[in-house]
Amino acid sequence: MAQSALILMGLKHSGKTSLGRRLATDLELGFVDLDDVIESLYTDGSLSCREIYLRRGREFFLDLEARAAGRVKQKILLGGAVLSLGGGAGENPAAMAHLQTAGLRIYLHDDEEHLFTRIVGGGSPAFLPKHNRAKAFHEIYTRRNELYMAFADAVVTIDGGSLDQAYSLLLATTLELMDAR
Repeated sequence: MAQSALILMGLKHSGKTSLGRRLATDLELGFVDLDDVIESLYTDGSLSCREIYLRRGREFFLDLEARAAGRVKQKILLGGAVLSLGGGAGENPAAMAHLQTAGLRIYLHDDEEHLFTRIVGGGSPAFLPKHNRAKAFHEIYTRRNELYMAFADAVVTIDGGSLDQAYSLLLATTLELMDAR
């Protein structure tokens, strides 16, 4: 398989990491999770992105995310890799600028209702307020969906499908994009 850089984007719980790891294995590419890079830049990995965000605030986190994106850009371009972005990376212009030319960008689009159910099922994330979470998520979903649609080279529509169904769609889309290159 020729070296390629693939960037998976989507909201929290859209399957970026699970699907990305599987795709990297099948395509014999490395795998990088931007959240892991962020955590290693800030600490020894003992604090999660959520904890960093809560402790240091949004602006600090966005700066750290942009630095992480700049750091991984060369790695994925040189060695070929699948990169999984954090769910909010689309709202970080500095981070996205690093990735504009870093590889094929695939948006894992899932239905708003499915994502919201998965997200709140895992506990309230730092980006959602404790009150009126559904309304706040709707606003975030609408904003991020538009950003990812505009940034993507391709969209894989999951809409509540199983992980295996989503992976089949992702693999087919990825191979099609790579063939077109």
